[in-house]
Amino acid sequence: MGWSVIPLNKNKEPLIKWGEFSKRIATDDEVDAWLTQFPRAQIGIVTGLISNLVVVDVEAGGDSSMYPSTLTVKTGGGGYHFYYQYPGKVTKNATRIAELTDIRGDGGYVVAPPSVSSKGAYSWHGITSENAPDITNLPIYPGGLLEVLSTFKNKPVEATSELIPVGMRNEAAAKQIGEIVSRMGPERWDKVAWPEVVTWNVTALSEPLPDVELRKVFNSITKLRLTELEQRDIEEFVLKPFTLRELYAEDFPPIQWVAKDLIPLGCLGAITGESNSYKSFMTLALSQAVATGAPYLGHFGTTAGKVLVIDEENNRRIIEQRFRNMDIEAHDDIVFLSHTGLQIDREAHRTKLLKYVDTLKPRLIILDSMVRLHGRDENSATEMRQVMKALGSLVAPERSVIFIHHHKKDQGHTRKAGSGSLRGSTDIFNALDFHLAIERRTENLMVRMLKLRVQPELPPFKAGFQMGENNSINFSYLGVDTSKEENTQENIEKIVHMLSGIDEAVSRTDIKSALSIGDHAMNTALAKLKKDGVITVEVKDNGKHMFRLIDDRPEPDVSEEENDDEEVVTNIEDDGIPF
Repeated sequence: MGWSVIPLNKNKEPLIKWGEFSKRIATDDEVDAWLTQFPRAQIGIVTGLISNLVVVDVEAGGDSSMYPSTLTVKTGGGGYHFYYQYPGKVTKNATRIAELTDIRGDGGYVVAPPSVSSKGAYSWHGITSENAPDITNLPIYPGGLLEVLSTFKNKPVEATSELIPVGMRNEAAAKQIGEIVSRMGPERWDKVAWPEVVTWNVTALSEPLPDVELRKVFNSITKLRLTELEQRDIEEFVLKPFTLRELYAEDFPPIQWVAKDLIPLGCLGAITGESNSYKSFMTLALSQAVATGAPYLGHFGTTAGKVLVIDEENNRRIIEQRFRNMDIEAHDDIVFLSHTGLQIDREAHRTKLLKYVDTLKPRLIILDSMVRLHGRDENSATEMRQVMKALGSLVAPERSVIFIHHHKKDQGHTRKAGSGSLRGSTDIFNALDFHLAIERRTENLMVRMLKLRVQPELPPFKAGFQMGENNSINFSYLGVDTSKEENTQENIEKIVHMLSGIDEAVSRTDIKSALSIGDHAMNTALAKLKKDGVITVEVKDNGKHMFRLIDDRPEPDVSEEENDDEEVVTNIEDDGIPF
């Protein structure tokens, strides 16, 4: 097929200096020599212009549904490599063009079948003797892929048809290394920045620097960068002590709200949820309510003001269709930035954005979604502190910032509230002033306030969504969720009815088998009955709890706060009953 091949080891590392084979294809004699020298070598294909090939690498768990049918490889790690025609212009490597998705172009290579890496075997996917898919054109979707790559944050070097000459290598290396390490924290320099520098070295220079010389430049630049970061910390860190008397003397103004009891003014928050939970739609409905001063969901009063929506997730067509689907008429008080390549953790991008925000003076800034707006590792506490600090810089006394973030995948019944439900470091949750979690149910949405610094959180409430003609959609407030209290009352009535017909005490197992109530729900109902003096609990020598109705008992009361229920089920002893 005219591809440039190189030998790799089990860890997918080249066994030779492979830079020249991004400019020429190895001869048959060279390939034979490799096979003799490295009899257990795996096969690598150099991507880019030399092989007329660009490969989209979707890791296991990534979304591969958006990519057109083409020659495809199932990778050793359980993902897919989609082989596409080189687009005719320089296309550099880039990481995370979408979630769990990278691209390999000029200066890159991929492992090819039938190689077996340390993670597993590579194989052609969907190929039979009757069917061998063609290599199709590199797709524009998602989000103008080729356009993104032309300015992508992780590209090793500016796209150019001319290689850097020998006399300018060190200067160019120092500049490039400085740009690369400035995009990430020091803890990622060796594992992430250095490999990117090595790739740049073999693809951007007419004659690559020796590894020793390149490492010397790298170490010098990273040392200077560390000194710069330490000096910045010294300059920015200021102690501002105050006394309790001074604190009491302050005249604090009343809490102001973007949306009453939900979104305080001058704060940073998040709307989170799983896929297809209407997070984006609910946030756009919020933007319309704030822009017009109308109550959000028809219930929560708003403070009117302009809204800036920064949407790196969806293109202009999708945004336009969503607003039309919500029957929103055209106006100028919602302003959009879409697919700009904005990276909030990059100082130059943030400075330009802040300058625009100071001109626009929005009441609310919405970011969809956070994962598209930075190049950091979301599982790194150090790096996410930097991202959250960058997001916090957008907050001002007269405006709030809210971003959309996704829950962890595949949590099922083990999902926890609060920071445990968010993907990435807990530093994301810790930095928030407010946090709304949305859960889609069959007939409505459940909204839970998981955090609100300025006052106690609202109880969970329901929001209705109605689908109309032409895919229109409308949201409305349906009131506080009482399903838990109603379920507790129902279980209490079942247990009382059962015990009323039995003279002797019964065990937890007896109640569970007779009524088919779950452990948590049964514990809650039994604890409430005991607290209200409706039942007695006797503990046998073997630790088993036995339950009996009390004569002259009061009516069961289920009007206690929901938190009481949560408390009793976190202190389970013996056979599971918290007594």
